[in-house]
Amino acid sequence: MCGTPDYIAPEIVKGEGYTKSVDLWSLGILMFELLSGFPPFASVNPMELYPSLDSELCIQFPDYFDPLAADLIKK
Repeated sequence: MCGTPDYIAPEIVKGEGYTKSVDLWSLGILMFELLSGFPPFASVNPMELYPSLDSELCIQFPDYFDPLAADLIKK
């Protein structure tokens, strides 16, 4: 697998292939990181991160996030 683990979409982890949704996922991760200073899903060990991407995901937004920014990232 190639790429930064923090930005890899669940479709890639599951081996479902690459579509535009993978790019949109990475864009959402990047927007979150630019606004917060840290990625929404992170782990010291990247191998621990991959299984969490395969499950139901819930992003915890910091309190200072603008509601419109959080809504954009969720979509």
